[in-house]
Amino acid sequence: ASRGLGQIATPAEAAYLAGRSETPERFAHRKESLHTLLWALDRVELLSAPRHEANFEELTRRIRRLPGTEFVEKAQLRPTEEILEEAAVHYACHGALTIARGAETELRLEVVRERTLTLLWLIQHLRQDWDTLETSL
Repeated sequence: ASRGLGQIATPAEAAYLAGRSETPERFAHRKESLHTLLWALDRVELLSAPRHEANFEELTRRIRRLPGTEFVEKAQLRPTEEILEEAAVHYACHGALTIARGAETELRLEVVRERTLTLLWLIQHLRQDWDTLETSL
């Protein structure tokens, strides 16, 4: 609220931030979504291979560099082709990891899953609301 972003939170996010969420664990991996959204807004240079979870402290530092309203006003989406390419790569990784569940790999399923959900939301692949992404994969 102090950064002027309260009005853009979804109902589920607002409930979580206010401590009224019935399922706070839903938000445990949202840092991967935050990382992906910051990449899509060209605030993170590289969306690297999903071998490690995003550094939440670094992500919040990037967000806090500008006042909230200025951050939103200056947001610029990457070219559609880049977002589509990452969506295709992460969707394929998610499918492969789901099939190979239990096999040893350097990729992290939970990281791939959150990034894939975010990228599919960005390209409106399933035309789903942000708050319903949890059940789409």
